[in-house]
Amino acid sequence: MAKVELKAPVVAEIAEAVKDAQSVVLVDYRGLTVDQDTALRKQLRAAGVTYKVYKNTMMNFAFKGTDFEALAPYLEGPSAIAISTTDATAPARELANFAKTAEKLEIKGGVVEGNAYDAAGIMEIAKIPGREALISRLLGSMQSPITNMARVLNQIAEKGGAANCEAAPAEEVTLKWAIWDQETTQYWGDIKDAYEASHPGVTIEMVDLGSTDYMTVLATELSGSGSDFDVVTVKDVPGYATLVQKGSILSLDDYISKDGVDLSKYAGVTDQVTVDGSLYELPFRNDFWVLFYNKDLFDAKGVAYPTNDMTFDEYDALAREMTDTTFGSQVYGAHYHTWRSAVQLFGVLDGKHTILDGNYDFFKPYYEMVLNQEADGVCRKYTDLKTEGLHYSAAFSGGDVAMMNMGSWFIATMMSNLKSGEYDSSLCGNWGIVKYPHAEGVEPGSTLGTITGLAVTTASDTPDASWDFVKWVSGEEGAAVMASSGNFPAMMTDEVVDMISGLEGFPTDEASKEALTVSNLYLEVPYAPNVSEINSALDSYHGSIMTGEMSIDDGIAAMNKAVADLQAQ
Repeated sequence: MAKVELKAPVVAEIAEAVKDAQSVVLVDYRGLTVDQDTALRKQLRAAGVTYKVYKNTMMNFAFKGTDFEALAPYLEGPSAIAISTTDATAPARELANFAKTAEKLEIKGGVVEGNAYDAAGIMEIAKIPGREALISRLLGSMQSPITNMARVLNQIAEKGGAANCEAAPAEEVTLKWAIWDQETTQYWGDIKDAYEASHPGVTIEMVDLGSTDYMTVLATELSGSGSDFDVVTVKDVPGYATLVQKGSILSLDDYISKDGVDLSKYAGVTDQVTVDGSLYELPFRNDFWVLFYNKDLFDAKGVAYPTNDMTFDEYDALAREMTDTTFGSQVYGAHYHTWRSAVQLFGVLDGKHTILDGNYDFFKPYYEMVLNQEADGVCRKYTDLKTEGLHYSAAFSGGDVAMMNMGSWFIATMMSNLKSGEYDSSLCGNWGIVKYPHAEGVEPGSTLGTITGLAVTTASDTPDASWDFVKWVSGEEGAAVMASSGNFPAMMTDEVVDMISGLEGFPTDEASKEALTVSNLYLEVPYAPNVSEINSALDSYHGSIMTGEMSIDDGIAAMNKAVADLQAQ
């Protein structure tokens, strides 16, 4: 995919935002605390000023050929943009006033009514009176919720604490939470019910945005002036990168420090989503790849089950041993879904490589293994899967797949669908899991993972309450709720492993329980500012290799060039 094509939506968004702008002011926001950032955004919204964080390169593109092109010299370092279409002096005035008590806020420069000004010029413009009466009335209206809260707190103090003031109506708070697939995902409701039960007065309002293009829909929602989400679920790292770059979610650093949250309990995952030293989400769910297998198929052939310590060579040999190409009784020794993850990520398990490397020669042995297996009938062909639209769940539950690499999320699906009768137990009821295969010299239990996180929006009027919800769900209390439904929390403990392995329907063998413990967990997609573009490029050429449109060598060479171009920007 062309790099211009990838940038187009963001560039178009910026161009649209400044199209009718009377003024645009750039600031460096580094060093602002969470409370300061929240207060600044509220103050600007009240003055009718739009405030966003964008990449400098994107703003450069959007400003070309406009009056705002004069801002190019100031597009260095972190940049936030304040825009007004109704009051030319409002951005300068509000930012200058705020900077009086927030020394870390640095005004870089701006364009007002077509004229460019440096920081000193913007400070002079800030002295020009604006629609003060209107702004005053607007700010006054915004104080009413604060006044109500102060009244409630006073009542609590007078009555000897919260226990004696449970019924105070103004104490109640509603947190609006963005999720997907509410009807088919049990733990959303479990989390809501458990949190509300332990936090009287707090109501969690779940808003289902659907799983299709969830992160795109969410980013669009948060970009809208009417967004009132308090907490958002972050589905993937590329989406996370977008929200961070847009300034849609808060840095949690101050909260984490104040409450003493022990990030080591997340097994290094939080380090992989830290952005310029700051963390904007906490993971509450962690899914990792394991190897599912059908015990009945192994028993029928008299072949020993796969183990928790199996090299790729041993895995390939076992898949071939389990394969039966006889018409009418066909058994596939292995199965690979159409995601690039099912093939490419084998190469990341050595801990030396990531998808951000820029040189993907290390993918080659794994493409060779899978394509050779395709040619020999060991697994279904990628092109057939694409044509037929066969889902991995249907493939494994059909009873003709001996082994399948897939995420731990499928464990809960297996247990639930076998219990409900949706899956035929005679075909797939006798199943187990083992750890992912590993390269020679790599510790067994090294695997890839994906995280689902929670973040507090910059638009939230209740950031403290929102943070408490995020902290609770991502902590031990939320972990227990997740584990109770067979899902994997980000904070894995021995108790959680025992809870999941003890659930009805989980395989009873010790190897399956042992497979729940990982030694090294690497994110499928670690954070990078352009990770979404890199992901798209790798996806595209993966498909070209698997369909035979490109050879392995040519496809990898194309990946190398595409990502090198992206990283050179």
